[in-house]
Amino acid sequence: MSPSPYPEGTPYCGEIVLYIAVSFSVLETIFVALRYWAQYLARKPFGIDDGLILLAYLLCTAGTAVALVGITTGGIGYHVVDVAVYNPTALILWAKILVIGAITYTNACCVPKIVILCLYLRIFTGKYSRLTCYILISVILSVAVADTIAAAVMCLPLNYLWDKSIPGGKCVNIPALYRYGSLPNAVTDIFILVVPIPTVWRLQVEMKVKIGLTITFATGSIGMITSIVRCVEFFTHNPVEDGTWNGVRFLYWSIIEPAVYLIAACLPCYRPLIKPFTRKLNGSLATRERTNSKHISGYGLGTKSGDRSGFEDLESGTGTVTGKGTEDYILKEIRITTSVRESDEESLVGNGNVNFVEAMGQRYGEGEGEGKRSRGDIM
Repeated sequence: MSPSPYPEGTPYCGEIVLYIAVSFSVLETIFVALRYWAQYLARKPFGIDDGLILLAYLLCTAGTAVALVGITTGGIGYHVVDVAVYNPTALILWAKILVIGAITYTNACCVPKIVILCLYLRIFTGKYSRLTCYILISVILSVAVADTIAAAVMCLPLNYLWDKSIPGGKCVNIPALYRYGSLPNAVTDIFILVVPIPTVWRLQVEMKVKIGLTITFATGSIGMITSIVRCVEFFTHNPVEDGTWNGVRFLYWSIIEPAVYLIAACLPCYRPLIKPFTRKLNGSLATRERTNSKHISGYGLGTKSGDRSGFEDLESGTGTVTGKGTEDYILKEIRITTSVRESDEESLVGNGNVNFVEAMGQRYGEGEGEGKRSRGDIM
C-alpha cells in the first residue's frame, strides 16, 4: 500500500464508512443466502422475484464498492481544503462518485421494493389493493429512471462536474437534486406500509392474528426509517459544501438504506428455516395441553395425521373461516408465498402444530371451546 499523501494528524472521519460497509456486506450476504436456502428447502422454482433479489444484492455490493473507493482513493473523510492541497486529483474521483453513487443507490433501493410489491400481488385479490400495487410499482420505476437520468446529466457536459475549465459547462442545483430526489423513497414506503392493512384487518380472525400479520407485512417498510433519516441528513447538511468531509454521512446512509430494503424483501421467505423449531415448540405446548386438559374438542392440536377433526384443507376451499372464500385464499397464499411446499401443507394440517402465522412464532385457538371454532380451523 502506498503511503498516504496526507500528513499525520490530518483530520479524518472515514473509518465509520469502512465499518458500516463491511458489516452490512456481511449481513446482506447472510440474509440473501438464507433466502435462497429457504427456497431450496421448499423446492420452490426460481422465480422473477429471486432474480430481482440477486440483482438488488449486486447493486448493493456495487454501492458498497463505490463507497470503499471513495474513502480509500477519493479523498472522502478529509476536509476538501486538505484534499485540494495534498491530493488534488482525488477531487476528480470524488466528483465521479457523486454520479456513480447516486445511480447505484437509486436502483438498489428500487428493486427490493418491487419484490415486496410482487409479494402483495400474489397474496391480495382486492381490486383496489392490486391497483395500488401496480401504481406503486410504476411510480417506483419512474422515479428510479428519472433519478438515474438526473444523476447522469447533473452537469452538461458531465465532466464539467470535475473540470470547471470546460467552456459553456453548467450544472443543476446538485444539493436540491439530492434532497428532493430522496423524498419519493420515504413517500412510497408509507404506501407500501399501508397497502396490506385494510385487507388484513377485514379478515375474520382474532385480534392477535391480525396484529401478527400486520407486523409481518410492516417488515417490508422498515427501510422507511433509514429513508427518512437519510432525507433529513440531506436537508440539514449540504452534500457539496466541504463535500469530501460531509460526504461521509451521505455515503454510509447510502449503504445502510438499500441494505435494509434488501433484508426486508428477504424476511417473508424464511418460514421453511424456522418451521422445524416452531414445530418442536408447538409440539411441546400441545403435549402440555393434552396433559392439563383432556376434554378439549374441536381442535386436534398434536393429533395424528389421520385425526383431523376441527381442520379443513384450504386447497379444497372448504376452510370454515367466518367470512368469504376470499379470506381462505388470502390465508392460503400467505403460506404459499412464504415458501411452503404443498406436501408440507398437508403434513402441517395433519399434525395440527403449525398455522399460517408460524413465521411470527404465534399460535391461536388452543384451550377454547367448540363455540369458537370458526377461527381455529385455519391451518
